[in-house]
Amino acid sequence: MSSRASTTDSQAQQPTPLKRKREKPIIIPNDGALKEEPYFLDDQAMQRVADLLTQDKWINDDCINKVLEVFNPDPVAWYVASTHLVVHGEHPETVSPKQRELLVDPPRKLLIPLHLSNMSHWALAVFDRKRNRCLVFDPMGSKKCNELASKIVQGFLKRHGLWEGEVVMDCDPFPSVRQTDSINCGIFVLAVALHLLHGRKVETVTPKLWRELLAAYFFTKSEPPREWITGYLASTAKSADSEWTLNTTIERKIEDAQRMSAATSDVKACIGEIRLLLELVDVQVPILEKREEQRSKLISIRVWCVGMPECADRLTRGVITAYREKTTAELRALPKMVKGGVRQLQIVRSSCARAIDDCEQVASTLERRRNDTRERAMKAYHDFTSKLAALEK
Repeated sequence: MSSRASTTDSQAQQPTPLKRKREKPIIIPNDGALKEEPYFLDDQAMQRVADLLTQDKWINDDCINKVLEVFNPDPVAWYVASTHLVVHGEHPETVSPKQRELLVDPPRKLLIPLHLSNMSHWALAVFDRKRNRCLVFDPMGSKKCNELASKIVQGFLKRHGLWEGEVVMDCDPFPSVRQTDSINCGIFVLAVALHLLHGRKVETVTPKLWRELLAAYFFTKSEPPREWITGYLASTAKSADSEWTLNTTIERKIEDAQRMSAATSDVKACIGEIRLLLELVDVQVPILEKREEQRSKLISIRVWCVGMPECADRLTRGVITAYREKTTAELRALPKMVKGGVRQLQIVRSSCARAIDDCEQVASTLERRRNDTRERAMKAYHDFTSKLAALEK
């Protein structure tokens, strides 16, 4: 389950981070002024999200909105709804003009994070307009939660004229992915959403691992933590450790080898999840870089058009005005830029790379221990059979 903590929570309980000058929106004066409205979190909000992630607390809207916004690989194909847009009993007047504009002709697929306020719980819906199919994922697999989530998303889609005809509902798409505690529903929603956005098969989600890795995105002043990953690896290696003695039975040696095999599999599964996130980061960084470059270029062109040369004749002024309007339309059509997204994704990439190195070292150590234990068990077995053979003579 998850609370809907907002960025306006009491700051008295939070550590005071270093101040960073807030980036101002770009405003180009003149008629038809264009205003940049990127989704931007200040240092305090970033620190608050990082604390929620690393301290095993319920994650808030800022965390979900920011992660899904920055990891959206194709805003032309995917519309990622803000958590503030989809609420039970939403009124049309609460929808911003920009949201209305986007929903007039939305992309083929809509990814909709859902907060079930009555249950303090996060769920996820994905609507495919072309196939007229709606997928609802509840991390707990609860029938009650699925019914409520389905009702909310159905109401949302109907309000925007997107629910037409017979819609196929799939309310248990990933039966093997289940939340087993009361705080990680938001993490499951994020992990599954990232899989779906990038067309990856959902097989396993280790919530603590995703918490640690995603937390790296929200650290702006210090090194991202590695406490859970290093702690998990240490406990895994210790639980699979065994003391060799001559008196240890063959059965015990076999059990030790099996335990090490299981521990190695667990670590390698973590490596697989880390590699997935690393691949997603490698996909997103050039996308965001290109998006920023394209937007900067269009803004420069429009600034030049606004400062129209005084010596321009009537025909030239008309051409420049038309070009300015065209540039403005292209800017408005571009996906929303996430401030600092490239820089923070690079931090996530470094965190993933270090975590993979740590996991691979532990996996290699466990594999060596397993092979050594197996060889010793085989030697003990051969010695035992040799003694039995000698007794038979």
